[in-house]
Amino acid sequence: MPTELEWAPNLRPNIMVIGNSIVMGGNAYDQRNKLESLISREIGSKYAIWPIAAGGWSTVNEVVYMERNPDVVRAANVFVWEYMFGGLHELSIWRGEYVFPSKHPLFASWYVFRRYVLPRFVSKDMNELPPTGSLDQRHLQDFEASISKLSEAVGTKHPGIVFLYPDKAQLSAAKRSLEWLPDRAAIQAICDRYGLTLVDVAQRPEWTESLYQGGTHPTSAGNVILAHILAAAIKDTLSLRGDAH
Repeated sequence: MPTELEWAPNLRPNIMVIGNSIVMGGNAYDQRNKLESLISREIGSKYAIWPIAAGGWSTVNEVVYMERNPDVVRAANVFVWEYMFGGLHELSIWRGEYVFPSKHPLFASWYVFRRYVLPRFVSKDMNELPPTGSLDQRHLQDFEASISKLSEAVGTKHPGIVFLYPDKAQLSAAKRSLEWLPDRAAIQAICDRYGLTLVDVAQRPEWTESLYQGGTHPTSAGNVILAHILAAAIKDTLSLRGDAH
C-alpha cells in the first residue's frame, strides 16, 4: 500500500483502489500529488483510501495480492479496480531491485545512477509496464472470483467501480470512435453481474492526450483530473447506496 498511512482498517470505512503504477504513482510525484492523496482530498476524511498497487503489475498480479491478503478483502467498504488493455493476459514478473525495488536502497545516488543514468549508455531492460496480450479465460475466472469476494465483503448492491484506463495511443483511437479495448465485453459482463459501475476514462471529455507523461502515465495535472473522475464515481456509488459523503 504506497501511502503514508499504516494499515489500520478499523478506524474508518475503507475505499480500496487497486491497480498498477497508474494508481501507485512513482518517483516523479510527491505523495500529495499521487492518486490516493488526491482522491482522499476530494472524498474527505470520513473514508480511508488504501492504494493496492505496484509498478508493473497486471490485473493477474492484483488478483494474487487479493488472494494472499484476505484481511484486506474483508475490510473493503468500497473498491475501485483499474483495468488496462491486456491486464488478464499473464502474470508480470519481478525485474530486479533497480526496476522494482523491494526495500530502500542503501545509497540513493547509486540507485539513481543505476536506474536512470546507466540505461542511457548500456542496454538494460528497465521496462516498468505490465505485459499485454490476449485475455486468458483462466485469469478472467480468477478476476471474477476476486470481484465476487470483494462484493460479498462490501455487502451492498453497489459495491464498487472498475475503471478502464487507456494509454495515449488508445485514447487517440477512442477519440476517433474506435474500440480500444478488446476485453470490454468480458469486463462489462462482470460489472453487470455484481452491480459495479464501469468508468471508461477514454470516454471522458476532460481526459486528453496532453495529460500523459510519455505514452502511458499521467502528468501531475493528469493525476488531478483522474482523481476527480474517480472521486465523482465513488460519490455516485455511495449515493446509490444511500451513504452520505
